[in-house]
Amino acid sequence: GADYGFMIIPSWGYTSVNVAVQGTASGTIKVGSHSRDFSMGEEVKIKGQQWGLGDLIVQPLWLDWRGKRYDVAFSYAATLPTGAYDKDKVANVGMGFFSQRLQAATYFYPFENKTTAFMFTPTYEWNSKKIDTDIHPGQTMTIEYGLSQYVHPRVEIGLTGYNQWQITDDSGSAATDKAKDAISGVGAQIVYWAIKDRCSLTAKVSQEYAGRDRLEGLFESLNFVWIF
Repeated sequence: GADYGFMIIPSWGYTSVNVAVQGTASGTIKVGSHSRDFSMGEEVKIKGQQWGLGDLIVQPLWLDWRGKRYDVAFSYAATLPTGAYDKDKVANVGMGFFSQRLQAATYFYPFENKTTAFMFTPTYEWNSKKIDTDIHPGQTMTIEYGLSQYVHPRVEIGLTGYNQWQITDDSGSAATDKAKDAISGVGAQIVYWAIKDRCSLTAKVSQEYAGRDRLEGLFESLNFVWIF
């Protein structure tokens, strides 16, 4: 009784990293291949940026069950490391490893016309070893949630949020850091259907917070979707 879908998502991205550290004692900071010694009270800045082809997402399994007041979807997807990545660079567009994910998405519509929706989506991911280094990133769990509202038959606006936790340790001979990553974000998006139920543009921005053992910043995306 489910609808079936197949999705391919190529991407082009820009990443900018700007790290500023002020030492409470003397020490060394290392980001990518950049290593700087600093003394107590000294501020050290490390910058990097990169444009390029991003990782390719292929989703061969996408099942969607639809009711009068809900949609429930289940999917499997793989992220292929096609994006630009160099372990010695501060900023990378690609992640540098192969990743797989299982995702369940639930949409609840409080009104029969389905112009308002509440969304809740858990995602579980596991990864391969990183390119050119003996680090196997740990598995992660992500919870996404949001509220959307159609303000016009072709325009949808929404508030979004997410929380992500690394749930297993990194492994491999180069995995010296045993802290588990975490990040959260909150933002907004707008969807415009250039051709109703066929072609859409989605602009989204999220401000990250509560980062642990990783960088946090501003994430922006512009997605073009064509439904065959």
